[in-house]
Amino acid sequence: MTTYPNVKLNLGLNVLRRRPDGFHDLETLFIPYPGICDELEIVPAAEFGIEIVGDMVDWDPRRDLTARAWELLHEECGIPAVSIRLTKRAPVGAGLGGGSSDAAFTLRMLDSMFSLGLPDARLAEYAARLGSDCAFFIYNRPMVGEGRGEVLTPFDIDLSAYDIRVEIPAG
Repeated sequence: MTTYPNVKLNLGLNVLRRRPDGFHDLETLFIPYPGICDELEIVPAAEFGIEIVGDMVDWDPRRDLTARAWELLHEECGIPAVSIRLTKRAPVGAGLGGGSSDAAFTLRMLDSMFSLGLPDARLAEYAARLGSDCAFFIYNRPMVGEGRGEVLTPFDIDLSAYDIRVEIPAG
């Protein structure tokens, strides 16, 4: 099974205050941006494995959010081993949520592959345990984000009259 996790944009970001847990409370409007996507392939396997490829990759794959998403559902729901191949195209550390998107799409794919039947709200709870803006990608539609970004409210906005582009400087 293969999918293409997209990134997100923040239309307005208001950082309110530092929280006792070290995070910041924020207000923002998250919108999905399909112009930049990673490639995520997950297949059943005899034992868990993960491979991450891309120019920007320089971390232990077993600590990646996709691996942590599998571990979470493995522990909570008893899903079997899989092999994950993630091709990174979204810039790392750019605030576009590429890793969060990969994690949320992993949760969705595993839910589908193993017929778990988890509702979006439960998937979003799992996603929020992985990272602040991961839950947004479960819904993957315009949402007001508050708290650490995990408190989400749907937001009806039509941006079809705008040409939205993300330019990544050559580095």
